[in-house]
Amino acid sequence: MKNLLFLAVIFITSTSIVSAQLFVRPNPTSLEDSYIYAKDVQIYVDGEINLQENATANPVTDTLQASIYLRDDAQLIQGDPVIPAPNTGNGYISVLRSTNSDAYDYNYWSSPVSQSTGSGNQMFGIDRLHDPLGVTESNPATLTTNLNGASSPLQVSRRWLYGYDAGTGSGGSYYFLESNNMIPAGEGFLMKGVDVTATPDQIYDFRGRPNSGDISVDVPPSTFEINSLLSTFMNGEVATGNPYPSALDLNAFLYDPANSGLLKEIKFYDEDRSINSHFYVDNKAGYSVWTPGVENPGGTVIGNQVAATFLNFDNDGNPISSTGMVGTTVIRRISPIGQGFIIQGSPLPGMKTATFKNAHRRFIKESSGISNFKNQENGVSPKSSKSSSSETPTGDDLENGPNKPQIRINAYFGSSHMRQTLLIFNDEATDDYDSGLDGFSPMDATSEMFFPVFTPWDNENTYPLAISSLPLRDRSKRIPFTLQLDTGMNVLITGVEENDLPVRDVFIYDSLKNTYQAITLNRSATLILRAGLYEDRFFIVFMKPRTEGKESDEITKRAKNDVTFFQNNLLTQLEVSNPERYELKKASIFDMRGRLVLNQENLGGASNLTFPTGTFSDGIYLVILTTTDNAVIDYKISVRNR
Repeated sequence: MKNLLFLAVIFITSTSIVSAQLFVRPNPTSLEDSYIYAKDVQIYVDGEINLQENATANPVTDTLQASIYLRDDAQLIQGDPVIPAPNTGNGYISVLRSTNSDAYDYNYWSSPVSQSTGSGNQMFGIDRLHDPLGVTESNPATLTTNLNGASSPLQVSRRWLYGYDAGTGSGGSYYFLESNNMIPAGEGFLMKGVDVTATPDQIYDFRGRPNSGDISVDVPPSTFEINSLLSTFMNGEVATGNPYPSALDLNAFLYDPANSGLLKEIKFYDEDRSINSHFYVDNKAGYSVWTPGVENPGGTVIGNQVAATFLNFDNDGNPISSTGMVGTTVIRRISPIGQGFIIQGSPLPGMKTATFKNAHRRFIKESSGISNFKNQENGVSPKSSKSSSSETPTGDDLENGPNKPQIRINAYFGSSHMRQTLLIFNDEATDDYDSGLDGFSPMDATSEMFFPVFTPWDNENTYPLAISSLPLRDRSKRIPFTLQLDTGMNVLITGVEENDLPVRDVFIYDSLKNTYQAITLNRSATLILRAGLYEDRFFIVFMKPRTEGKESDEITKRAKNDVTFFQNNLLTQLEVSNPERYELKKASIFDMRGRLVLNQENLGGASNLTFPTGTFSDGIYLVILTTTDNAVIDYKISVRNR
């Protein structure tokens, strides 16, 4: 049976209202307005909502009353009954959202409401945006052709208002929005803010029918361009976002089987908000990358994020170079009301579908600090501490910090820009691509650092990761990374955030020069390189061979000249000639993914040694011999067992 609300007003400020179905209409006898005013709580409805428009206008503002007001972190959540029914009625809810953009800055948005016609989820348009005048009063926003919008009264500049058409292929395009309702539920849009102030915090009143139930968005497949220089991630992305008047759990969304065709990562737009210009050539912006981590419905895993590298643009808005600036990272798992973002389809052929569900919704307040619309700290994620989210209906806390041991690594390319990468040590991961644990690099800068990885859809070519999760069961592990430089420069690499590392030191190893440079404990590695692609040369390692000054260096140099290697693919073995009979205490062979594939110790001083390679996959391998004098001899072999 529906709950019929005949009172002129219901205030809810301390406890939640729970209903099987909800019907709000003006008092049938007195025709007085009826509405629910919810402050800092949730309204949970396990069924459909029918809202009938209040007919009485405010005598001062001439605005109509909404049927439900969500204020101060209040949220409306709907369940999925056995027999689902759409929301109906010509009434509407009112939910306030603030922004961190002025008239020169974009935000990605996703509307929690749609127009109140027909039944179910309808289209959204800018006429659903209102200008708050008081606690419950608002006037509709208007569009202007001026370059800048205005806050009093609220005017949105149509010059900087875009929707996104994913198209049917791998590419999409942005299009101008008008005031009419033309954005389907679940699709994102871009909008610049209003006014030019030191601390922009414009409040928008979204008024319309609350979106609910399954909301699907078409997502074309991503494509990669593979060439002789590098692997470039391209296309296949769609602007979307949280489509509900409540918080959304992105872990639950990405791990839902209905969304198996998506890459389990999300990109968030960020820009330098101190720049006051509408010209592309003046602005600096980019995309951060977030991954959910392990599947964790209703749990506490916050996921991982690397900050955006800010780019320069030409007059047409195409990225042309990188700046010396980086964006911000915040906790992203719980997406607040109105948050827009970018999702991508997997590279497998065919159009994909992203489906948002009521089951993905959670009542987590933005004021808790774990559901963020605005950006916060520069360059690093918040440190570990428990949040104050115990007011949630499940009583669980999201951990306000990293989930696994990790090191955040910044690579500074001359005076040009910085690329941030994240290396996570997780025994549940593999050395290859792990969906949800690894995140692809945007690859949108002029020079890059990334971790190469093989993927399920292509075992011949490697693809670039900005977030790499892998196991670390052996301190002798070597993790390859690639540098791509558009010009000769100094590259400085340093660890900027080290959390619960299972090792004391992390080094950059140059296999060509046989040098080790530490990047932990405020240390950095400096590489002086020419333009080009550097593959299979640089590694992240966790052990540095002990040396005894110049004497050890001379031993290493002499041993490298004396010891020779021959990969005998006909006999499927590596043959090592050691005519000077150096005492060898260890032999290790690594593949180019950094995995240890052979390890033998206490080999003695034999003049000839052989190592079986018949079980190796075809490819390049790094051989490392260590003498009892701690001289290190390394050599690359090419295995072909076909």
